[in-house]
Amino acid sequence: MSSQIKTQPRTISPTLTGAGVMAAINVPKTGVEVAVSHIAFGTGKYRPNGAEIGLQHEMMRVAIAGGGKVSPTQIQVHAEAIAPAGSPFWCGEIGFYAGDTLFAVYSKSDQPILYFADDSVTTVSYTLGLTALPSDSVSVLVDPNVNTAIQLIGAHETAGDPHPQYLTQVRGDSRYYRKLPAYTNSDTDCDILLETGVRDVSVANDRGVIAATRLPMGADGYGTLTTENGGQFVQQVYAEATIAHRTWERTGYLGANNPFEGHDWKLLWDAATFDPGAKQDKLGFTPIQQGTGIGQTANAVKVGWSDGAGLKATVDKTDMGSFVFGDRSIRINWKGLAGQPSGLLGGAAAGDVNLYDPLNFDVNSAQKANSVTNGADWMKFMWGDSGGQTAWVWGSDGPTSARLMTTNNLRVGYARTAGIADIVASRDTRASNYAPQDRNVGAYFDMKSNAAAGLNDGGSYHGAMTFRPWGEGVDFSGGNAHQFGFTDSNNVWYRSGKGTTWSGWSKFWHSGNFDPGSKVNGAGIALAWSGMGGQPSWLLGGNAPGDVRVYNPSNFNVSYANSANYATSAGNADKWAGMPLRYAENPLGNQPYYILAIEAGHNEFSIYNRTALAVGSAVNAVYANQLTGPGLQNQSIGGYILNKNWTSPEVAGAWEPRGYAYDFGSGGDGGGGTRTALWQRVA
Repeated sequence: MSSQIKTQPRTISPTLTGAGVMAAINVPKTGVEVAVSHIAFGTGKYRPNGAEIGLQHEMMRVAIAGGGKVSPTQIQVHAEAIAPAGSPFWCGEIGFYAGDTLFAVYSKSDQPILYFADDSVTTVSYTLGLTALPSDSVSVLVDPNVNTAIQLIGAHETAGDPHPQYLTQVRGDSRYYRKLPAYTNSDTDCDILLETGVRDVSVANDRGVIAATRLPMGADGYGTLTTENGGQFVQQVYAEATIAHRTWERTGYLGANNPFEGHDWKLLWDAATFDPGAKQDKLGFTPIQQGTGIGQTANAVKVGWSDGAGLKATVDKTDMGSFVFGDRSIRINWKGLAGQPSGLLGGAAAGDVNLYDPLNFDVNSAQKANSVTNGADWMKFMWGDSGGQTAWVWGSDGPTSARLMTTNNLRVGYARTAGIADIVASRDTRASNYAPQDRNVGAYFDMKSNAAAGLNDGGSYHGAMTFRPWGEGVDFSGGNAHQFGFTDSNNVWYRSGKGTTWSGWSKFWHSGNFDPGSKVNGAGIALAWSGMGGQPSWLLGGNAPGDVRVYNPSNFNVSYANSANYATSAGNADKWAGMPLRYAENPLGNQPYYILAIEAGHNEFSIYNRTALAVGSAVNAVYANQLTGPGLQNQSIGGYILNKNWTSPEVAGAWEPRGYAYDFGSGGDGGGGTRTALWQRVA
């Protein structure tokens, strides 16, 4: 393998991915910079749009070997790469990774970027401009195990003074230039100092020195002459040292025989040579000069507005009356009026003022216009929403021109609503918990405080995505508003609502927070949730959460049941259908007003009023307030009758005698005339 090294230093502005932008935006909150750690190379050629999560056809990925931060919005990265054995390729796409996240992509749809051979090492060096991101949000993570030579190259390029052994202008000035002592010799020509490398010369007030340097006459004593050589151009500054403290300056060109010929000394204005307070400010307008025209005298002429009388003039103390404009009296009022005037004053010559119809005007330019023309074609401007997607918009590449542009080529950096957007920005509304009706139709992305939104699931903040499919304000005819919450605990939450009320938060279960393998399905038991009839022979139960066993329900003692067909045994039920129950004989010693009973043909208990009951028979009774019912009134089955005939009840039906009563007091023998029979109907 050859050890040839090819260096590719470049400054690029890659396309930031959505994940990269979000990571950088969160840096001011988290305090942790995004660290670019790897560079990937692939063969794809396209125009990135920021939605990429990986390269189209990645061939290799290498760790960053050197580089660092150049400025708050610029980083530099260095890496060494060699194509896979037997697979040289033209690189058309480069990806910059922060760990496993694709941070930025650089690619061109029309040409490759560089070539990787499988027999030589290629060294790449890129400076990335990241002006769209917050300052100091991105850094470089250098792998210490990668080639040390790359790291040395990166350190060399970013060093403030990588070659201290070389002679620079600053080092030369400090090492070789010197100050000469004050010159008082009249024969000294300070112009020759330009060729000796002397920068600062103290000059005494000697007429010969002043003449040689052409310093201004009248200088007051000692001063300092400073010469600055800037290549072919030179500047000299002379500062007086004693009384006046004036400063003089001149410039020259070293290519001339006399560098300063034609460039006299100029006095620099300062507090000692110029007092702005001694000057009167200029008028902010060009005044009218009065009384100096042809045939005009020096009288004082005064012009002013007289309310109700128009514009008037006074000469000295004589009232000259109101001004007259044009061929008739016209009142000119300078104030803004609305609407379109039917006539305007104008003229084709300076002295010819006439009334014109503005509808006939051709205006070359206007701040506001209803329509504009392009040759013979007129375009009308209308203020109103036409709806739908327009095919053309007005736009410009500069502030002084405008042209029609097709909307197919436009990219919008930010829009309140949009059909397609590369990036949807997240807003910082951490302190607000908007109600469903506070967000109209559309999707919204926000950063929220956990406390404000009532979503306490790790950290202090969470990301919220709100979607309302239809409606504004209290109009929820299109359905509820919906909201997702993304927390620092790697959970996703959901809630919905309408009006002013949200539902409670519900957590989405995923492989990061729920493991179905940790749950027990039962050894050899199929668990199914469906209704079953009959009485089961066994039930699952236990005395502790982790102790599940099989129980025979015939051994259960049920303390409470909403409904039951029967119970073999029951200890005591405190309540039945919410009503307290107790087992005590005549607890209050009173006659019950309501009775719990079951009607024939039914299988539920009901409560009955005792005053509405009819008793068919009673073995014994203490008393009866009233005897009623069909047995006593209509000879129904079970009823009784009394008559004198002991052989027949004398009514229809099957009857049986139940006893006789004799009137022994009458002295009878018990015959038919002295006894009474008691009959009961049995069928």
